[in-house]
Amino acid sequence: MRTYFHVPFSDNQCAREAGLKFDGAYKTHYTEETKTALTAKTLWVEVSNPQPIKELIGEDRDYEGNTLFVDILPMKCWFVNAKHLIVPADWKRLSKGLRERSNFSCECCGKKESLQEDFGALEVHERWDYDETTQRQTLKRLISLCHMCHRTTHWGYATLNNEEADVRTHFRSVNQVDYAVVDRHVKDAYALWNDRNTVEWIIDYTILTQSDLRLKGPQ
Repeated sequence: MRTYFHVPFSDNQCAREAGLKFDGAYKTHYTEETKTALTAKTLWVEVSNPQPIKELIGEDRDYEGNTLFVDILPMKCWFVNAKHLIVPADWKRLSKGLRERSNFSCECCGKKESLQEDFGALEVHERWDYDETTQRQTLKRLISLCHMCHRTTHWGYATLNNEEADVRTHFRSVNQVDYAVVDRHVKDAYALWNDRNTVEWIIDYTILTQSDLRLKGPQ
């Protein structure tokens, strides 16, 4: 019987020396030896189920469609994202599952993932619903995006990194609109962002907790 472990990339050599093997399908280290497993448990986190997670309970896969748009999070929520919330072993399974279910393609522009190029891996973006009546910000969907679509979505971050010209061109190309439309869209996105910054949002990521994903932070 195989016992799987979450081994950080920096520990790969140590894992081999400890007798662990690598499962290429699950991208996870494992052993079938009881003695090796006992030793590994003192060094790394055991993974009870290495299979990729493709579905989240309660997720709305159609929420806000697959159109590329600027989506600036309220300032107080800038550091709330799935990767930093979920323990690494579970994030690895979820990230792989999300990429698989999108057929390793960006869900906005259709670009295929290419691990051979810089920034070629798909990235995960959170789509939130904002209820001003209850002041609840609810995670509704996780979507796979290429690097440029993700950067365009986080327009403010791109601007801070002097990439505004790049994302402006990308938005225009993907949505097949002229620059006047791009500029109006960005202006409206910032106006909405300013409004949302006045609210003390209650963060709701139930689709993660009810899907048996282990979180690092308070729930």
